Amino acid sequence: MSHIFVSYSRKNLTFVTQLVTDLQQADLPVWFDQISIQPGENWEAAIEKGLKEAIAVAVVVSPDSMASEYVRKEINFAQESDQLILPVLYRPAQLFLNLQTIQWVDLSSEAVYAANLQKLIAVLRREPGLLENDAVPTGEAVEVDDTRKLSPTILSNYLHIGAMIAGQTKSQQLWRRLAGSIGTASQMNVGGQALALSRLTPPTLSRLVSLLGATPSIQILHLICRTENDMCFVEDDQGRETPLQIDELARILQNSSVKLLVVQGQLSVAGIQKLMQQSLVQAVITTTTAASDVMSKLFEEHFYAALAAGKAVQVAYQTALNTLGPDDKDHFKLTAKHDGVMLDYPPIEKRPIQPIIDPGLPPMRNVPINPDFVGQGQPLLELSEKLSSDDTRQVMIYGLGGMGKSWLASEFVARYGWRFSDGIVWIQVSEQTRAEDIFNQLRLLLGLPLNSALTHLENTLRQRRVLIVLDQANEWGNSTELTELAQFVSRLEPLGGTRVMLTAWGPTVGLAEISGSRELTLAEMLPVEAEELVRQLIIDYDVAGEFKSELVMRQLIEKTAYTPWFIKEGVRLTRLEGLEVALEDLDALSADTMLLFERYVGMQHQKLAEPTQVFLRQLQGLPDSFDRRLVQAIDSQSREHLRQLIQHQLLRREDKLYTIPPTVRVYLRQRYPLSEAEQDTIDQQVIQYWLGGAK
Repeated sequence: MSHIFVSYSRKNLTFVTQLVTDLQQADLPVWFDQISIQPGENWEAAIEKGLKEAIAVAVVVSPDSMASEYVRKEINFAQESDQLILPVLYRPAQLFLNLQTIQWVDLSSEAVYAANLQKLIAVLRREPGLLENDAVPTGEAVEVDDTRKLSPTILSNYLHIGAMIAGQTKSQQLWRRLAGSIGTASQMNVGGQALALSRLTPPTLSRLVSLLGATPSIQILHLICRTENDMCFVEDDQGRETPLQIDELARILQNSSVKLLVVQGQLSVAGIQKLMQQSLVQAVITTTTAASDVMSKLFEEHFYAALAAGKAVQVAYQTALNTLGPDDKDHFKLTAKHDGVMLDYPPIEKRPIQPIIDPGLPPMRNVPINPDFVGQGQPLLELSEKLSSDDTRQVMIYGLGGMGKSWLASEFVARYGWRFSDGIVWIQVSEQTRAEDIFNQLRLLLGLPLNSALTHLENTLRQRRVLIVLDQANEWGNSTELTELAQFVSRLEPLGGTRVMLTAWGPTVGLAEISGSRELTLAEMLPVEAEELVRQLIIDYDVAGEFKSELVMRQLIEKTAYTPWFIKEGVRLTRLEGLEVALEDLDALSADTMLLFERYVGMQHQKLAEPTQVFLRQLQGLPDSFDRRLVQAIDSQSREHLRQLIQHQLLRREDKLYTIPPTVRVYLRQRYPLSEAEQDTIDQQVIQYWLGGAK
C-alpha cells in the first residue's frame, strides 16, 4: 500500500498524534507506528516494511527527533530511496544535513498550524501514487521573471522586498530559504498584505542602484553577504567580491523608498547610526553568522508575516523573537530611529492574496539547478570571462568523467544566467537527440511558432541574448544531426549575445571546429583543494567518526583521482556503507583513465539484484524523461527497483520525472542493448499507457 510514513521522536507523541489525525481526516493514507503495527508483529520489521512501502516521509522536526538515531536512519533511507521528504517543524532544532536544503512546513504554533497544515496536505495530494486526480490548490506564490515589468500600481499594493545575495557559496540554498519564508509569511495572517520579493541579479552595486531607482515600491532591502569593518561585500560583474562602504550604501538608499534594512551580517552601532542619519532608512536588523538556517527561516517567516499584517517594525521584530529559544534571540538585533516605525500600507480592500516571487533569472527550459555545487571556483570565473568575450560563439568544457563539467555549467546558470536576458535552454544530449529538437526548444523559449522557418529563428537569435547548453555532447553520435547543428551555430552572430556552452569528455567532431570556439579543460583538483573539499563534506555528511586520522582522509582522496564528483561520492558512500566498504569500492576503480566514471557505473550495476538489472535494461527503451506511473505500467514491482537505482546513482529524480544519466545509458547500450523486438514491446506499452493509463 502507498502511504505517508511519519518519522518522529516518541517524546513528541502528543503533537504527532494530532498531526496524524488531521492528515487522516484529509483522506490521506498515513503509516504511524502507534496504529499501523499490529499486536504480536515484529516492531523493527514492521517499521522497515512501512518505510519501504512509503511514497512520502513526513519528518517531525524537534530537538528530540534531530537527536534520534532512528530518525536519522529513516531520513537517510528516504533520501537514498525514491521518496518525497517533508520536514514538519514542531520545535526549532539544528537540522540534519540532508534536511537543510528542503523546504519545511512550519506547524510550530497555533497561529500558523491551520493554514500551514493545508499547505502540507496540498503538497502531499500532488505526489503521484498517493491520491488520484486531485485539484492543484490555489493561493500559491506567483513567480515572475522580472518585477520591473509589472505595473507600479500593482506593486504598490504589495509590501515589496528587494533581496541581494552576494559572495555566497550556497546562494541558491539561501535564496530558496528566503523565498520559502516569504511565501509562508504571506499566508500566515488572514487579510494580511501579500509580499513581493525581488532578487537582485547580479548582486552588483550598479544593479542595486538600478533596481532601487526603477522600482520605487521597494520598502525593505534584505542583504545576505559578508560584512567586515562596516563594509558589505557585494560582487562585480565577474562575480568577484567588491566592498560597499556604509557611506556609499547610505547615498544609494537616500534616493530610494527603502525604510527597513535587514542584513545577514554584522554592522557596528556607529555604522548603523550613520546609515540612518544619511538615508531614509528608519530601522536596521542585523543577524550574526552563527544563526542557523532553521533559526533564520523561523525569524523571517514570523517577522515578515507580522509586517504583512500591518504591524510596526518593533512589534514584528518582537513577534519573531518570541518564536525562538532563549539562547537564539541574541543572534538578531534591531536598531530603530524612533518608536513605532511603520511601513506604507495600502487600504485593506486593495491588498492581494498571493505573494509575488521574482528569482532574478531569465526564462529557462530544462535547466537543472544544483543546490550543492562542489566544483572548483576558479574555473567558474574562467568560464564567465570566456563566455562574456565579444568574439566568443561557444565555450566547450572538457574533462574526464567525474570532473564536474555539468555541475560547472549548472552553477554558471545559477550565478550568471542573468546575462542572457532572453532565456536559457538546456539540452541533455543522448544518441536520440535531433537538431530539430534543439531548434524547437529555442522556438518555444522565444515564443515562435514551431513551424517557423529556421532562418526566422536564426534572425531572431541574432537580436537576442540566449544561452544554449549542450550537456554531455559526446553522447551524440549522429554525424548528420551534428552537421546540421554545427552549421546553425556557425551562422549565429557573437555580437548578438547568443552563446553555446558545451560539456564533453573531449572534442566533438563538427562542433569543435566552429570559429569563435573557446575551450575550458577541467583537471583534477590540487591536493590542498581536495583536502579542503573532503573536510567540508565530512562535516556536511556527519561522518567525522570515520575519519579519525589525516592518513585515512588522504587515502580516500588518492582513490578518487582528485576529482570533485568522486570525492563527494566517496564521502556519500562512507555515510551509506561505512568507510571500509567505500574504500573497497573506490579501490576497484582505475585512476587517471577515461573509463573512470564508466567503471564506477559498472561496479554499481553489479551490486543490483538481477530483477533490478533487468528492469534498468528495460528503462533504456523509454523516453529521456519518464514518470513513476509509466514505469509501473511496465513492471508492477517498480517501486523497489526505483529505490535501488536511485540509491546506486544509476537513476536520477528531478521533480516528478526520472532520467537515466548519460553515462549509464552508454554503459547499457554497449553491454545490454535492447533488440528491435524488445524495443517494439516497450513502445507498445508506452502507447497503451498514454492512451489509457495516464489520466
